[in-house]
Amino acid sequence: MFPLLPVLWWIAIAWADLPDRQQPSRNFLRDFSPPVLTAGQITGFYSPNEEYPQNLIPILQEAPGGAYMTVGTERGFIGASLYSGISHLVLMDIDPKAVLFNQMNIALLKMAKDRNHYLHLRLNATQNEWLEAAKKGNLDGETIELLRNVKNANFWFETVRNSRRFERFHRAPSGMDSAETPFHGVNYLFNDELFGRLQRLARAGKIDSVQINMSNDRNVKALLEHLRQHNISLGVLDVSNMWFYWKSGDAIDRFKRVSQPNSLLIMTAIEYTPNDWRFKYRGFRFDNLYPTQTSSVDFRRLESSMTDSAIRGPIVRFPVPFISRCKAIAQQFFDAVW
Repeated sequence: MFPLLPVLWWIAIAWADLPDRQQPSRNFLRDFSPPVLTAGQITGFYSPNEEYPQNLIPILQEAPGGAYMTVGTERGFIGASLYSGISHLVLMDIDPKAVLFNQMNIALLKMAKDRNHYLHLRLNATQNEWLEAAKKGNLDGETIELLRNVKNANFWFETVRNSRRFERFHRAPSGMDSAETPFHGVNYLFNDELFGRLQRLARAGKIDSVQINMSNDRNVKALLEHLRQHNISLGVLDVSNMWFYWKSGDAIDRFKRVSQPNSLLIMTAIEYTPNDWRFKYRGFRFDNLYPTQTSSVDFRRLESSMTDSAIRGPIVRFPVPFISRCKAIAQQFFDAVW
């Protein structure tokens, strides 16, 4: 008679080596290649410095369903977690290290068993623990190689885990927090609902990051054509404070090809108080920005926002230093949608 216990023991060992779940989908921009090589520019903006994204919620409630396209790192993950109608998260940046941060965070979201496990992977796990979790999470070979790279791991440990710039974001909320606390109620690290929304997107392959210069017409058009061919429409275009550096609306005009009439353009500016400063958010509906299909964003028209209460747009260009420009805008900037 064939001994039963050794067979059962062998089955148990083999079962333990199987992945925990089905393989997550590949990130949806894996087959996109910008036609023009983007020269990397190290900006160093990796931590979430726009610390009151709770003020973004009323604006996102006005957005139609669709993709959330934005620049940077955590501002995209935070905004996407607050956007109930999101279909995809597209993270665009000229900094290759920002793209690396995004790709690694997507991997951590995919392989985490739950939010607490994600916190461990993000804040405490060794590189070997990452690789073990990636194996159990059945991640694809390209993502595993991303995590296996020692330089990538060191980047995460130094720039994210051990950086003082992430301290406020990594701090767990306490009973003493108020609504005025940065990230109050909107930090996906400590909110199961917000984390769950991001993780579902990540596992479905619907979060991706691409190195791209938004001023490069060919690359932006190629990206938008890729989205159009995959029937991905724009819900929100969040450009942070990049509008400070634009001389015209051309960079925004390109996004009309994937927009809906009520897609939102979101911008930020700094509001100063006697003791502090914070970022303020403003939303514009595309059908207000573009009354006709052939019209373009007229920055000169929006400059009148300082005096024209019917427009009240934040886009104002002054021949003065950056900080002074922010101060001048503060009084005319609202957490609302126009």
